[in-house]
Amino acid sequence: MVRLSFDDFDWHAGQFTVHGKGRKMAIMPLPPDVGAAIANYLQDGRPRSDSRSLILLAVAPYAGFKGAPAVQTVARKAIRHAGITGLHAFCHSLATGLLRSGAPLTEIGQLLRHEQPDTTRIYAKVDIGNLHTLSQTWLGGAQ
Repeated sequence: MVRLSFDDFDWHAGQFTVHGKGRKMAIMPLPPDVGAAIANYLQDGRPRSDSRSLILLAVAPYAGFKGAPAVQTVARKAIRHAGITGLHAFCHSLATGLLRSGAPLTEIGQLLRHEQPDTTRIYAKVDIGNLHTLSQTWLGGAQ
């Protein structure tokens, strides 16, 4: 995501491409509210620049981030500011929130860029209360 550029977005298809480690690429959905937020940022928040990078440094010269460590530093500060004690806690909170909202583990794994389903299961530990409710629904309300 550090080098996300305008060229990575397919606005008509509602998706964007993420370039990861080892030349891996993943096509991700672009929800309408996220697309609207990006458009708003481009119109009102992004400094003027010839750079094709989506997100620019906040100081002149306005250019894209040079590498992942700079973005990781910003992300760590934002996570700490939100009161979350680390990246693992952030991923766990995100995964369990998505799971509670009904997102399938496969989609959560794609979002978190996990290669193995077992990795996602570690972050998205099942909420026993929700599991009980789900089982009651599946069993037709049997006790």
